[in-house]
Amino acid sequence: RREGCSAVRCSSFHPGAAADAAARAAAERMCAPAWFVPGYMKAATSFVFDAIAHHPQVLPALRGPQFKETGVYFDKEMKRPDALRYRLSSFPFIEEGEPFITGDGTVYYVTDRNAIHHIARDNPHAKAVIAVRDPVERAWSEYRFVYHSFASRGSFDSIALAAVQPGSRLHRVRELCASNRSTEEVLSVMRRGGMGRNSALLGQSVYFPDVHRWIQAWGRDRVMVVPAEELQGPRQPEVISSIYRFLGLCDYNTSGLPKVHSTKVAVKESHKITPKTRQFLRDFFEPINQRLYDVLGRDLGWSQLTYDKKKRRRRR
Repeated sequence: RREGCSAVRCSSFHPGAAADAAARAAAERMCAPAWFVPGYMKAATSFVFDAIAHHPQVLPALRGPQFKETGVYFDKEMKRPDALRYRLSSFPFIEEGEPFITGDGTVYYVTDRNAIHHIARDNPHAKAVIAVRDPVERAWSEYRFVYHSFASRGSFDSIALAAVQPGSRLHRVRELCASNRSTEEVLSVMRRGGMGRNSALLGQSVYFPDVHRWIQAWGRDRVMVVPAEELQGPRQPEVISSIYRFLGLCDYNTSGLPKVHSTKVAVKESHKITPKTRQFLRDFFEPINQRLYDVLGRDLGWSQLTYDKKKRRRRR
């Protein structure tokens, strides 16, 4: 065995009560997906997925955009009469003892209430890698990414500040975090009635309830949280190698990895984030971020980040 490898653990698909005999027989021989990259838009989730998929021991899924997001563990798909066959046809055939694993990068599993449990039924040893990013920079990047949709609604500043004004749902979330109320209370506020597009722009940056839920359901040894800021610069190879080790993969040269995806969209000057709003939102998110740091047991340093406008990057 090469240095850095661990045994690739195989768990066969759970057949369920409605599966036919042929599907059950196939499920008994086939390894279920072993890794997942649930996450958030513009938080380096796609880069993490690509970095894992780049490893030669990783075989791609057979369904979904770019063979990344299969969506097979959402309730809608799990309730299909042919749910087992559908899952089996979504991933490559890997038998126990083979040195390969496959996975699923469906980002919205991170907030889905039931996907986490559906996955665990198929593979109780599956692992998740969740990328998070400075909340303000993630939201600003998302605004630019879907600028065609946001442009008619106003500037980033106007949309973001309206979403956090007193009486808003996000303001209530901040109050709960600042007063150290339970994660369940925060989740109940965030889920109440669903968020509109404008509120969701910042709501997606409230990570800790989802991270807490995944760690609580799967355990710390099966959930890895990666700050996007550590995926750029000199630490990138070290961080990617740590992801490989976490998944039980052999050491592998990361020099051929694609670059971190960047958002290059022309935004009207009057619609761009201003330094004043960036600092206001950074202060607004501080108690929310602290709850994430408490869950992780470490400070990600987002309050110390500065923004270099010329180089368009964050620096500590």
